[in-house]
Amino acid sequence: MSISSIARVAAGALILSATSALAADLPSRKVAPVAPVVAPAFTWTGFYVGADIGGAFGYAKDSVWNAGVNQFARSFNSSGVVGGIHAGYNYQMGAVVLGGEADLWYNGISSRAVGTNAAGTVNGTLKNELGWQGTIRARAGYAIDRALLFVTAGVAIAAPETSLTLTSGLGGATASSSATRAGFTVGGGVEYAFTNNWIGKVEYRYADYGTKTISTDVPNVSVKNSAQVNTITAGVSYKF
Repeated sequence: MSISSIARVAAGALILSATSALAADLPSRKVAPVAPVVAPAFTWTGFYVGADIGGAFGYAKDSVWNAGVNQFARSFNSSGVVGGIHAGYNYQMGAVVLGGEADLWYNGISSRAVGTNAAGTVNGTLKNELGWQGTIRARAGYAIDRALLFVTAGVAIAAPETSLTLTSGLGGATASSSATRAGFTVGGGVEYAFTNNWIGKVEYRYADYGTKTISTDVPNVSVKNSAQVNTITAGVSYKF
C-alpha cells in the first residue's frame, strides 16, 4: 500500500470518529411521553336546585268539643300526589357532607266524613285538606363517591284546611280554618350524581303539624284538628 493510500484511510477514520463524537454531544430528540388525562374528582360541595314528585299519605283527627267535653271524634286516612321544588347547599369534608335545604310542595290530600256522637244527638260533616307545605331543613350525609346517604330534619309549615258543619245538636255549629301552622319534619334518603351537575334523589319524610283548636260560630263549641303526613318522593337536582 502506498503512502498516499495509507493517508486517505487515516483521514477517513479521523473524520468518522469526529462525526460520532459530535453526534453523541447533540441533545436527545426523543418525544416526551404525554401525561394521561385525569378526570377531576366529584365533590358534593355547591348550590343546587331541583324538583320532586311522589306520593303523600296523610292522617288527620278531628274532635268536636262543647264546654270542655268531647262530643265526638273522627280520624281520616287519605293519600294523594305530592310535588314541588327545592333548593339547597352542600359542603363536603372528606366523606361527610353537611348542608341545608328548603322546599315548597303541593299535597293533593283531602278527606270527608260524617260524624255522629254515641247518643246520636250530635252529627255533622267534617272535611280536611292538606294543600301546600314548605320546609327548611338541615341535612347530614355520608358520601361513597357519587352516592350520598343522608338524613334530614327541620321546620315544616303548612295551612291545613278544616271545616265542620253540624246538621243537628250544639246549635248547628259551623267552623272553618286554613290558618298557617308550623311543625317539624324528619326523614332521609339517597342521592346519586349521574354527572358532575345532574343528581337523582329518592327520599322519605314525615311531617307533624300538631293540634289546633278552631272556634265555631257557637260559643263554647270548638273543633280540635291534628294533621300528619308521610311522603315518598323522587327528585332531580342541578348542581352549580
